[in-house]
Amino acid sequence: MAHGKKLDRSNILYGRIKEIVQCRNEFVHPKPMKAPTKLTSDGLDVEIIIKKTKNRSYPTSFMIFKPQHSLDAMRDMLQFVSWVVFDLLGFKIKDGALRIGYETYGVTGDGLALGDKYGFDMRTFGQEQTKKRGK
Repeated sequence: MAHGKKLDRSNILYGRIKEIVQCRNEFVHPKPMKAPTKLTSDGLDVEIIIKKTKNRSYPTSFMIFKPQHSLDAMRDMLQFVSWVVFDLLGFKIKDGALRIGYETYGVTGDGLALGDKYGFDMRTFGQEQTKKRGK
């Protein structure tokens, strides 16, 4: 529930944020275990099998975390917060951004450039939504 409005758990944004939380939990609360392995396709080496999330295929180990995973996670977090605050609750951009930022908001030039380059939803920073270039 968000301000009395129910979150649609079938929404892809909800599923993606759950995957980010799953990764966070794996990173912060690792459990000792024997890593499963398999032979590589050529049969000459052993490969460690790393668990990944379903939709975004986020690895649950830092060992194979790549920059693209960070971009996808940032995009997913911004979309989720914007979905709840602006789309579900209906706040105007400036008002919602001020509430998120405890009566302040701001974004650096780098933040704006990255938002434009990767198509991030920048409404949480008080900016109009950037063009959708991302996934």
